[in-house]
Amino acid sequence: MLDTNACIQYLNGTSTHLRRKLESSQPEEIFLCAIVRAELFYGAIKSANASKNVQKLRHFLNRFISLPFDDQSAEIYGCSTSRQTLESHAEPLSEEGVRNHGLGRLGFRTVHGG
Repeated sequence: MLDTNACIQYLNGTSTHLRRKLESSQPEEIFLCAIVRAELFYGAIKSANASKNVQKLRHFLNRFISLPFDDQSAEIYGCSTSRQTLESHAEPLSEEGVRNHGLGRLGFRTVHGG
C-alpha cells in the first residue's frame, strides 16, 4: 500500500528505488487508500501548475486499486489502544504513521517514501 509521500516521490522522480519497484510490479499488486488520494489531490490543486498536476495525478492513480477508508479503518486509526502502543515507541509517529499502522492491522503493508 502506497502512502502519500511515496506517491509524491514517484511523481516528482526523486526516488529511483521506488520508481523501479512500482514499474516492476503489476498494477493490481499496488494499493492506496482514499485518504492518500484526497491528500494528493489537495496538494495538486494547491500547486503552481494545478491543471497539469491534477492530470498527471489522475494518470498515475488510475493504474492502482484504491481502497476506501471505511468505518473499520477509522476505528482502528482512532483506537486508543493502538495509539498508546504507537506513542510508546522511542520516536513519536506522525498522524500518517498512526493511520498506516491501522491499515497494517487490516492486513496491508504500506510502502513509504524516503
